[in-house]
Formats: sequence, C-alpha cells, structure tokens
Amino acid sequence: MLRTWIGFILFMFFLIEGTIVQWLPLTWDERLHVTPHFTFILILYTCFYVQRSFAIILAFSIGFFYDLIYYNQLFGLYAFSIGFIVYLISYTIKRSFLGFFMFTLVVMLSLILLDSTIYGIYYLFKLTNESYIWVISQQILPSLYVNVIFSMMIYLPFRSFVVRISFKQKG
Repeated sequence: MLRTWIGFILFMFFLIEGTIVQWLPLTWDERLHVTPHFTFILILYTCFYVQRSFAIILAFSIGFFYDLIYYNQLFGLYAFSIGFIVYLISYTIKRSFLGFFMFTLVVMLSLILLDSTIYGIYYLFKLTNESYIWVISQQILPSLYVNVIFSMMIYLPFRSFVVRISFKQKG
C-alpha cells in the first residue's frame, strides 16, 4: 500500500512539475533559468525512508517519463541520470546519519550532481556550447535554491506520511 501511495504521489508531482510549475514566476532575470526537480527530491526521500531498490526502479521509470514527454534531444538522458544518481547516492550515504540538515546537504549534492551530469552529457554530444561556469551561475544555483526550499518544506510531511502508513500496515 505504501508503494502504491508513493507511486501515485510521484506521478502527481511529475505532472505538477511539468504543468503548473511552468506558470509560476520562478524567473528573476531573463538569463536565469530555474528547473524544478521536485519528483527527483521525492525519489531521494523514498530511497532513504522507504526502500532503496524501490526508489531506484522509480528513478529509472520517472526518468524514462521525463525523456518520453518533456525532453527529446537525447532519449534516455534523464532515465540514466536520475537512476544513476539515486543508485550512487543510495549506496554511498548511510541512512543512520540522515537528520534534517544532513539530508538537506545530500539533496543539494544530488541536485548539483544531476544538473552537472545532464550538462556534461549535453556538452559531450555538442548540444550546448555554454561554459560550465555560466551554467552553474545561471541555471544550477537558481534551481538549487528553489529545489532546496521545496525539500525543506516537504521533509516533515513526507516522513510523517511514511511513518503513519507503515504503522497502519503493521498493526
């Protein structure tokens, strides 16, 4: 039941991220570009608070949907990037050390790694000619700011939801 609810919540955030968020005024300057990664953050929460293998499967699946629906230059880029980063982070970071602040740092690292991986692959295949410094200052840092605020806002509600559903299943 918990997996079904989490799958439904992730799918809803996937849709919200692609529709409603596009209308929000997240642009402070014409050059700054904010990319919300709310679904990716929820997959990280799933990885650490529900089950690692389930989160990795979700990461590849949601990444595949990103590739299929939203991005079309390199098919499989988001499935690979999101899946690989969730896999890497899940086997690198120990669960027992994750409090609120440590998890926020893990989210920040994961978001920087995700955007850097996507930029690196675009740069490798000559689909962008922007410098990495420009991408950091104009895309990664503004996106990081919005995504970390979202991560902090959703931390307690997600944990309490997982604990509540887990107790209902056990008892």
